[in-house]
Amino acid sequence: MIHVKKTLFAFMLFSWGASAVNCSVKGYDTGVHPAFIANKTIATAPACKGLCTSYVAPKCDSFAFGGGECLLYNVTVAGNVNPSNSSTFTFYDSSCTVS
Repeated sequence: MIHVKKTLFAFMLFSWGASAVNCSVKGYDTGVHPAFIANKTIATAPACKGLCTSYVAPKCDSFAFGGGECLLYNVTVAGNVNPSNSSTFTFYDSSCTVS
């Protein structure tokens, strides 16, 4: 019984602290947290992720690629993107796998 309570408690803590990862969200940023880097020389989404991963200060929490541009953000996709299927930009949290 004690083991079950500890397991349930640990699961509840993990669930409350965890947030969903957002990958491949087509849209536009809300404008509240603009990109801190806009790079027009990056040619692929994986290269954009690589640029994002290389930033520690400021920390890159998400990135967008599209229209020949790589955008880096210091906030996650959740709450920072207005979804739109007609957008040329696709947003990814930094922990997403991109191919």
